[in-house]
Amino acid sequence: MLTLRRKNMLNDLKTSPDYISVETFIRKYSVSKRTVYYDISKINEWLRQYQLVPIQYSKISGYYLEEATVEKLSLELTNEEIIVTRFDAEERKFRTFLCLFFSNKAVTISRLEELNAVTKNTVLKDLKTLSSQEAIQLSVDKDGHYLKPESEKQTRKFLFRVIQYYAYRSHYGLDQILSVFDEFIVEAEAFRSDVTRCLAIIDQAKNKYAIVYTDEIRYLLSVFAGSINIRINTSLIENSLISEEQPQDESSEIKIAEQLLKTTESSELQFFETFLISGQLNGLRNRKRNTSIDKELFSITVRIVASFERLSGVYVNQKESFLEEFYSHLYGAYYRLIYDIPNINPILDQLKKEYQDIFTIAKLSVRSLEEYAKRKFSEDEIGFITVYFGGEIKNHVEKTEKKKVILVCASGIGTANLLSIQLTNEIPEINVVGPYSKEEFTLLEPSMNPIDLVLSTIYLETATNHPFMQIEPFLGIDQIKAIRKQLGTDITGYQIRHYMDGVLDIIESYATIHDEEKVRKELTNFIFNRTSVTAGGKPMLKDLLIEEHIQFLHSVSDWKEAIQLASEPLIQGKQIETRYVEKMIEDVEKFGPYVVIAPGVAIPHSRPENGVNQLGMSLLKLEEGVSFGEKGDVNLIFILATVDNSLHLKALAQLSEILSDETKTEELFKCENKQSIMDLIKEGGTEND
Repeated sequence: MLTLRRKNMLNDLKTSPDYISVETFIRKYSVSKRTVYYDISKINEWLRQYQLVPIQYSKISGYYLEEATVEKLSLELTNEEIIVTRFDAEERKFRTFLCLFFSNKAVTISRLEELNAVTKNTVLKDLKTLSSQEAIQLSVDKDGHYLKPESEKQTRKFLFRVIQYYAYRSHYGLDQILSVFDEFIVEAEAFRSDVTRCLAIIDQAKNKYAIVYTDEIRYLLSVFAGSINIRINTSLIENSLISEEQPQDESSEIKIAEQLLKTTESSELQFFETFLISGQLNGLRNRKRNTSIDKELFSITVRIVASFERLSGVYVNQKESFLEEFYSHLYGAYYRLIYDIPNINPILDQLKKEYQDIFTIAKLSVRSLEEYAKRKFSEDEIGFITVYFGGEIKNHVEKTEKKKVILVCASGIGTANLLSIQLTNEIPEINVVGPYSKEEFTLLEPSMNPIDLVLSTIYLETATNHPFMQIEPFLGIDQIKAIRKQLGTDITGYQIRHYMDGVLDIIESYATIHDEEKVRKELTNFIFNRTSVTAGGKPMLKDLLIEEHIQFLHSVSDWKEAIQLASEPLIQGKQIETRYVEKMIEDVEKFGPYVVIAPGVAIPHSRPENGVNQLGMSLLKLEEGVSFGEKGDVNLIFILATVDNSLHLKALAQLSEILSDETKTEELFKCENKQSIMDLIKEGGTEND
């Protein structure tokens, strides 16, 4: 694949009567020496594909093409036959930004035309998109375009997002990230050296300040710091100040920033401090919660987990360890939220599709933190929070007679859980244990036998006693096939697929299939009894809360009677036993009115083993509200009976969506008969899977 610049470089060599030096290419194309070397290597790869002799190099004179190669290029390969890399609109936007960011002078239209292999009109459109969509302010004069210093804060934040984009694409390999930046930085070697220096400083933070960063965050912060150091030395931002709130004076993060950045400007240091704080996704369990913010954030973490349990009917096991891990994530998420720092979720669309129910409930559960921060989480952040709860629900699923796979991941818990869930979904025949850090695996490995396979995103010297495979943080089809083959589950997986192909062929012979993907999923789950949090066939709200289970009363004596009466339809239908009602009341007496999930609305429930025979839901609507103590009066009492940790989630997610809509909630309170409630439920809960 040849970019336009590489195509032009090849054409230069083809038409030049003399050698071309490295310096000539550097001056002509405004790139670094490393970029010239990299481009030449890519051109040579392309030449070899056409069985042509590669570019030759003389230490004294420079580069040249052999005569036979020149002739064949002229005779056999027209310009149209040279494949030029095409960038989509998003990547063109990122490349245009990087060119502007790292340039110490205005950037011309012709430079951007050549950079992205597009026309002048497309360049102008890309510049407009950069300005309108990303709030990047641009100036233009007779020399070209440049970034306005007035929008420097937004410029830096967008830079961080761009680094995240390329880091994800390169699977968080530092050298791969730097190879992208080589194209835009003239002094590429100096930049690489500075990034290496920054990485060493960040690593020292563990011993000096007990601050730990994951591998991916270490690389992001190092490249970010190195990029800012180049920008600081650019005359185009002279006297530009970055106004930011100050987290803490003389914090450990400020001391790290002082070492990373080649400036003493307080606003620069305070700005970078926010990234250092928000990047601490791990290692916080050793952090003493001494400050009022630390204590409040942990208290909010507890409330969010409790809210999720109330809304989902799922109880978190090993709550203490889960709270610590979840607090570690929310600590960074809070600072990203208040400082508007981007955090790209690479599989957001997949999460929203496959975990729609958990995503919806997670979005409602984090309201206490949003209220504290006075800002709303982005869907990217909600996606990462969904992963934590999805991982917890996955851990509840019974795991018997499955292959034991140990997962070791150098990335943050969020990314590691994404990988764990992907493994479970793609290879349901395995029981994923972990994720563990390298240090945790080294310590625990002797006690983990038997182990069928160790999967790790980094090489493990200690894994040699077990079947071992190194994998990428985000699995591709080839790696999934390789894992199946290693485990001996390859045939089983493909048998399921081929079997279902045959089943669907038979169905299509006699009927029309309107949604093949959904039919395939539900039949697969039914035939092969595959249980997972993404299993199809979950009942909707209208399926659980049927008309016969809805009651209207004027008033009751107290909240205990409200729960008892609301449960009657489920008892009559033998979906629950009387001891389940007793346990719901006992739980409220023990833990307080946690069942009140919104003003005027309560969802009493308990664990399945406390007397649930069948999944179900009932509703008691009171004209006069009944007091639930500190939570106030309640008019709507929904009784929930769950049989596991996932089958009811779709219905609860739909109910939560209705209750999060003020208009629909008000309509629900005004309903005077069963039919009006059923109509509202059908209108508010639609199936999107």
